[in-house]
Amino acid sequence: MSRRVYLAMLGTGNYNVCQYSMDGMLAKSTEYVQVAELELLEPESFDAVYIVSTEVAFLLHGSKMFSQMEKLGVAKHEKIVISDNADDPSKLWDWLYQVVESIRDEDELVFDLTHGWRMIAVVFSTAIHFIRKVRNAKITHVLYGMYDNKITDPEHVFPIVNLVDFYAINDWADGIGRVVDMADTRKLAAMVSEAPEHQFGHLADEPLVEALKKLGLCLT
Repeated sequence: MSRRVYLAMLGTGNYNVCQYSMDGMLAKSTEYVQVAELELLEPESFDAVYIVSTEVAFLLHGSKMFSQMEKLGVAKHEKIVISDNADDPSKLWDWLYQVVESIRDEDELVFDLTHGWRMIAVVFSTAIHFIRKVRNAKITHVLYGMYDNKITDPEHVFPIVNLVDFYAINDWADGIGRVVDMADTRKLAAMVSEAPEHQFGHLADEPLVEALKKLGLCLT
């Protein structure tokens, strides 16, 4: 049975109480973008909440953040504790394995990339495409809270943006890869015919789509 899963990073920064907004909705003031996101996305709708970080970050922020989540009604939350030995490239693979192991087949996923080491965001970005393929998961959100600790105005509202649309670039890469590696034009032709304007929409040309289909038939 598929689940709705929230998975986010947690850093060691000094996060100030502030307000976040998303899609025109304003969250209650909090230090933690994760808490704001769960509030705005209906916390009771999540079957699992995973926070990825080091022991140090959990010691600094874990108790307070999880307490705020529980007040929202998030009863199930788990820690994914990763090694802080970032000098060893093999540890990045361990991070990936830990994230993938927490996801089940056909889960619906919400990722947050706001905090934590920048290299963790790189691992997450890679994991997103991998999880889609390996777990047949649906990625609905890839969130980034545009927090800036230099802004101290208590009335300032930091937007949370959903970057999931850009991850379609992985599908375009797959489509082109199929043409190059297997002479299979079907996926690329389908994507070209349905592409929104901002995603290579200039390729949404009917003669081009037909040409790709005919090319595929000739090559296969």
